[in-house]
Amino acid sequence: MPALVIEGGANRAAYATGVAASLQARGFRPDAVYGTSAGGALAAWYGAGQMEIGCRTWDAVEDRKLLSFTRALTGGYVFDLRTLYHHYYPNVFGMDVAALKRAPFPVHVTITDADTCETYYPDLRKEEDPLAAIHAGAAIPVLSEAPVDWNGRRCLDGGTTEPIPLARAIEDGHKEIVVVMNRAAGERKPEPEWAIRLVASKLPRIEQAARQHHEFHNRAVRLALAPPEGVRVHVIRPAADTGVGRMTRDARTLRNVIHVGRRDGEYAAAQLGLA
Repeated sequence: MPALVIEGGANRAAYATGVAASLQARGFRPDAVYGTSAGGALAAWYGAGQMEIGCRTWDAVEDRKLLSFTRALTGGYVFDLRTLYHHYYPNVFGMDVAALKRAPFPVHVTITDADTCETYYPDLRKEEDPLAAIHAGAAIPVLSEAPVDWNGRRCLDGGTTEPIPLARAIEDGHKEIVVVMNRAAGERKPEPEWAIRLVASKLPRIEQAARQHHEFHNRAVRLALAPPEGVRVHVIRPAADTGVGRMTRDARTLRNVIHVGRRDGEYAAAQLGLA
């Protein structure tokens, strides 16, 4: 089977959730899964065999404990990812961490070192606390607590340096890869200057990465469309703008986007020859 690569993008990943749920329901057992940021969380649900639960987690987007603009105005963060990953995932949603550790394929998440900008790709099956690795790889600068500690390092969202971990999957030797992207076709533009300066004021060592973030994304998309000789890449992405942004908090909108992802995942499963 091909490897599976899942893009992040915070709440934009609702689309990839639907795609992954359809692939899992059709019996798609990848050689490995790679996920960035929210895509890393989806990789974990996939590894645990619980994508249907992963779909239901988006109903909690309206929970102000997890996402609150008012909290940000009073000195807190928009996203409370510590509560999400360390409490809601195991205790409210019921992530089966033991099943994740028994996954029959590697489950990689991307994590960026806040001090060196090095990217790590741990296999969640080998982590003592997989939830801590998921949290570290999704810690969005400014919008959530970041950096966070992971194995003695100050770490943050893997999307800072690796928005779509396709190059790593190819480097690891995978010759056939399914890539799930959460954006329709089109060049990614630079982040606004005010946003880059805000990030740099809190995390000066990642300023350059913030300035190059769109380049990292566009480079990965170009690689997917023109992979090296001997590598085949299947791209699954929405045909049009889903209308979902990083901080979309309307559960009905996200459920609709999950449905679009399910539909596209069904089509992709048929193309892959799954029953």
